[in-house]
Amino acid sequence: MSLTVFAPAKLNLSLDVCGILPNGYHELRSVMQAIDWCDKLTVDFAPDTDIHLTCDGGIPADERNLAYRAAVLFRELTGRREGYVIDVNKSIPAEAGMGGGSSDGAAVLRALNELTGAGVPLGDLLTAAAALGADVPFFLLGGTALATGTGTDLTPLSPLPDCRFVVVKPEGGVSTPEAYRRLDGAPALLHPDVDGMVAALEAGDLGGVARRVGNSFEAPMALPHTDPITAAMRAHGALAAALTGSGSAVFGLFDSEVAATACADALRQAYPLTRTCKPI
Repeated sequence: MSLTVFAPAKLNLSLDVCGILPNGYHELRSVMQAIDWCDKLTVDFAPDTDIHLTCDGGIPADERNLAYRAAVLFRELTGRREGYVIDVNKSIPAEAGMGGGSSDGAAVLRALNELTGAGVPLGDLLTAAAALGADVPFFLLGGTALATGTGTDLTPLSPLPDCRFVVVKPEGGVSTPEAYRRLDGAPALLHPDVDGMVAALEAGDLGGVARRVGNSFEAPMALPHTDPITAAMRAHGALAAALTGSGSAVFGLFDSEVAATACADALRQAYPLTRTCKPI
C-alpha cells in the first residue's frame, strides 16, 4: 500500500543573519513561508530490508540525498527494520534557496510515520529532523513561521493575508557554502525588521509585511539577475521583491492575482522557470 505526499518549497520573506554562534554556526532570524510549488513523493514498503530511492532531475539517489537520509533516520528513531521504496518526482529547482531537498527529507519522515503507523509525535520528529538540516524542521511544521538560532527553533506565526507570489529561478545556482563565504566577507549586511514583520502578520497587514521584506544575503551575493528581476516585478505591481534564502531564486509579493499572472507571463519570456504561487 503506497502513500503519495507533496513536499512544498519555502520562501524567506525576511532573513536576517545576526552573527556567529559559539558553535561556529550562523545565527539567523527569518520569517519563512511554505508555498504551493511542490515535489511529489511516493513511499511504500520494500520486499527486502534496503532503502530504494529513485529521484529525477539529476539529483543523487544515495546517502547524499536528504530523502534517503530521512528514511535512515526514521528507522533509527523508531527501531524499525523493514525496507522502503521511495520515489521523488522533482519540481522544486536545486540551488534556488527554496529548500527542495530539505522539504523532501521532511516529507519522507511524515510519510513513513503514516505508512508504518509508528505514531511518532510531531515534537520528536522536529527534534530528530534538525539532525538532517536546518530547514527540515520547518517543513514538518509548514505554514508561516519564525525560525531562529541556526534555523531549527520555530515559532508558528499568523498566516499571510490573501496574496500571491511570483517566483523566478534563473539559470545557474548557488551553493550554500559559497553563499556563506561571500556573506562572511561582506563589509556590512542588511538587517531586515523581522520583529516588525511578525507584528504585521499578527495584525493581518499585508502592506506592513511587504515593507519589511529583506534578505541579508542579497547584497553579498550580488547575483546579476536579481536587480533586473526585482525591478520588473515592482514595475508589474509587486508590493516587495527579494532574493530567497541564499539564492538564486527571486520572489515578488502581490496583492492581486491578475497582476501576479501578468508579471509571471512577462518574466517567463526571459526566465522560463517562472511560476505564480500561493502561500500554504
